Amino acid sequence: MFEFKLPDVGEGLTEADILEWHVAVGDVVEVNKTLVEIETAKSVVELPSPTAGTISALHAEVGQTVPVGTVIVAIDDRRERLRVPATPLSEEDDGGYEGEEGKPVILVGTGPAPTVARTRRLTPRSPTINRPAAHPRQDAARPPVDVVRAKPPVRLLARQLGVDLATLRPSDGSVLSRADVEEAARRGR
Repeated sequence: MFEFKLPDVGEGLTEADILEWHVAVGDVVEVNKTLVEIETAKSVVELPSPTAGTISALHAEVGQTVPVGTVIVAIDDRRERLRVPATPLSEEDDGGYEGEEGKPVILVGTGPAPTVARTRRLTPRSPTINRPAAHPRQDAARPPVDVVRAKPPVRLLARQLGVDLATLRPSDGSVLSRADVEEAARRGR
């Protein structure tokens, strides 16, 4: 049984929302068939199947926010995962693909991230250099502008539905969601 965990599809993302499942329990999938569509803080992404087999369980529901690394789908792959040939195939070979030491090759997004030691050289800032202020001053004649917090896919949805984000208030108090925009569109805002 292969358990597909939600990968980090962007640099440093910690969670994603399940938008739509493209498979159901009992469906037979091939490698690279789209399993699920997710929404992150940066984009909407379709996740492909890293293995062939039969879908045995969906561990997340549409609309659910799932942390990276959580199992979202189980695939009965009958242990026939894609393996890279360790040596050229001969007539006696059964066609099994293996990586080093006979371990199956992990496809992108399905395994742990490699640990790489990174160092960064810091240079001290000179106190004599004039640097611009972190936040430019607002024009005294203009009142401060409220910033609408919404993920890029939510902003796109609002444009498509003709909803003005400035007229909405987030239901969770911090960031506008797809549900907030869809509700506003139903009400005709």
